[in-house]
Amino acid sequence: MVRGRIISTTVILLFTYFSLSAQSVPATRPKIGLVLSGGGAKGLAHIGILKALDSAGLHIDYITGTSMGSIIGAMYASGYSADSILQIAHGIDWDMLLSNQSQMRSYTMEEKDEYGRYTIELPFVSGRFKFSSGLLEGEELWLKFSELFFHVYKITNFDSLPIPFKCIATDLSNGKAVVIDSGNIVTALRASMAIPSVFTAVDYQGKKLVDGGLIRNFPASDVKKMGADIIVGSDVAQGLKSPDKLNSPIEVLLQIAFFKEAELRPSEDSLCQVYIKHDIEKFTSASFSSSSIIIDSGINMGRRYYPYFKKIADSLNALYGEQAYVRPVIKRDSSIIIDSMQISGLRFTDESFLKNMMRLDLHEAYTEKDISKRIRMAFGTRYYNKITYQLMPLDSGHCKIILNIAENPQSFAKFSLNYNRTTGVSAVANLTTRDWLFKKTRDIVTANLGDNIKVRAEHMQLFGKKGSWKVLLLDGSYENQELTIYDNFRAAGLYQQRYSHLGAKMQTSRKRSLTFGVGAAYEWIHYHPKIPVTESLTGNDNQWNVMAFFKFNTLDKPTLPLKGIRTELSMNYVFKQSPNAFLLAEDSVKIPLEDVLNFSNHVGLHFFLEGYKTVRGRNTFSTLLQAGALFNNNQILFNDFFIGGINSVIHNQVLFAGLPEASIITPSYLTYQWGWRRSWFPSIYSIARANIGWYDFLKQDNTFQNPKWLTGYSATFGYTSPLGPIEFSVMYSDQSKKVSTYVNVGFAF
Repeated sequence: MVRGRIISTTVILLFTYFSLSAQSVPATRPKIGLVLSGGGAKGLAHIGILKALDSAGLHIDYITGTSMGSIIGAMYASGYSADSILQIAHGIDWDMLLSNQSQMRSYTMEEKDEYGRYTIELPFVSGRFKFSSGLLEGEELWLKFSELFFHVYKITNFDSLPIPFKCIATDLSNGKAVVIDSGNIVTALRASMAIPSVFTAVDYQGKKLVDGGLIRNFPASDVKKMGADIIVGSDVAQGLKSPDKLNSPIEVLLQIAFFKEAELRPSEDSLCQVYIKHDIEKFTSASFSSSSIIIDSGINMGRRYYPYFKKIADSLNALYGEQAYVRPVIKRDSSIIIDSMQISGLRFTDESFLKNMMRLDLHEAYTEKDISKRIRMAFGTRYYNKITYQLMPLDSGHCKIILNIAENPQSFAKFSLNYNRTTGVSAVANLTTRDWLFKKTRDIVTANLGDNIKVRAEHMQLFGKKGSWKVLLLDGSYENQELTIYDNFRAAGLYQQRYSHLGAKMQTSRKRSLTFGVGAAYEWIHYHPKIPVTESLTGNDNQWNVMAFFKFNTLDKPTLPLKGIRTELSMNYVFKQSPNAFLLAEDSVKIPLEDVLNFSNHVGLHFFLEGYKTVRGRNTFSTLLQAGALFNNNQILFNDFFIGGINSVIHNQVLFAGLPEASIITPSYLTYQWGWRRSWFPSIYSIARANIGWYDFLKQDNTFQNPKWLTGYSATFGYTSPLGPIEFSVMYSDQSKKVSTYVNVGFAF
């Protein structure tokens, strides 16, 4: 049975009566109004109703909407067909769109190392934390809207859209509904969907606006005022919850916020001749992970109502003739020429810095994607919290771009929690500040507090130049890590490893995916046996290290990426070593390590390549190639590589599924790993890994010898939580012939 109602003794009988009594037929064709309610993710069900209207040939004359209903309605009003809207909805990355991040590919290479590493990021202003009017600013949301409505940028009166349109927001100062019918359509839509405490409020024509659903979530009265004679309403809202379903403080607050809307709702519903109530109560406004299911539900509802829409369309055509309506052709990737630029909102940075980062030249042609790309490039510096734009037509036929900037506070405090089997429980705290002592600088201090202490500090100085820039990095770190030592793949002892370094790098970055440079560092490495093994090592080594490196990164995100490549090639030269270390032989006899090992200068090479590709949405295949060698070196532990582990948590680690961290210590290695990740549900996934490796293939005199083989496998079951990934892994190696387990929660240091 169709859920909903058709009023006026059914519209169909009304038109049948008109056809039998020609003298009673109204002189003008009745106008059809469409109302689309708010409802967050549930609003995607409206697409199915639009498909039914298109299929039936029932032309809509006026549209009103709130929140998600305003977005779907505005797209339809601006000329998109239902099928086009459906295709766009299926192609959207909702996780990215509804976040405060932009694509990692747009971030500078220096910022990619900090991208997505923390659960909480709080602005730190004047010695205290500052909270915004909502959790999400939604930069990607602004850019997506700007791209979708690029073809109507000249229209500032919404009555001039192919279908006249209005949307509803709420004035935060007085709690009254605001009917938005003019201005910038992107800003209007963002205001209409600004759910309090979720999205930040929007400044619009002198008012601070939030979600219109608080007062009028189903604006039927507004479409009637526009001139609609017959109103079709699509409603995805569930109304107020019963007391037994209010299980959290947020739900209670939202219930209170919607009291006014619930009081006025019956009068709005009664204005509809065709009222469609979607049966999607099991979903919430945040169920974007179930977007495909919600869309399919709307399509099924549209199929049920198609016969009614078809009869209305046929009756109107029989009475008034075919209605001429040609849907406008929306040309995606069409270009405009920008002749001038206006920038507002800058405080800490200046126009030259912004323009340099955007690389947007005047008197050049740009598509909507070109403009978005350049805005993301500026946003990817992390200096900006929001960059929106409007295009103003000029008499020349070209455009003026108006950039509205909201800069980030200069300091942020960031936090996350982590647990894994190797490093134990830890809290990660970070303070990031920009332009503290000098302009175009960033200073970072990060501390890993827990079973294993780690501290890292970095100073970055940017030297800008159009098209590329040079970066000076000064950094220091300290790690105190307990490290299990293995003998023939069996745990044989426990070392305390301490590693410190002070370094400087100068690198050049081109675009947002490539950097190369040179650097130097002073390193101090110390080992002390906590559970000694035969001939244990104790003491430390001081050394200098100069290096050249190349990095390339096009991953879409740092954790569980879906596509892209990350590679790093580095060569370093170690010299001026000053060992103060001993071998502890039987009866605690100390043998100077210099008498046993050669601490001569040596060259090291390291190569890392990982790639990801997603097939059919749920299957992501990965490859990982690692190689490294120390030439003219036999210094056990101090500069060797540690093979084993799934996550990188120790210095000089080589990832190898199947073995625990540091199962093998070697001066030369080559490994290859293949992986398959399957997303079973939006937040639940599994990963299968298999790898093969060779090690100890390089003698001290740099000649090759027969390598030792490694093979290993792992199966991981994971859940993406607000804390980060929660993963449980089972591993096996053919060489160790042991099954081991591994647990990781959250983002590692």
